[in-house]
Amino acid sequence: MITRGGISLKEIDPNTMQSKKLKGLYFCGEVMNLDGPCGGYNLQWSFSSGFLAGKLY
Repeated sequence: MITRGGISLKEIDPNTMQSKKLKGLYFCGEVMNLDGPCGGYNLQWSFSSGFLAGKLY
């Protein structure tokens, strides 16, 4: 595991990465409460979620 803790996934719209509590606030990568095995998966998640959050804003 790389990181533990962070913003609960229940508080994030998975289609936009936007906070459900504060419009205009976006999250990506390891600031989310998400665990993944070593092997590039966390890097891919960081790149993909960052792209999605930036693309929609």
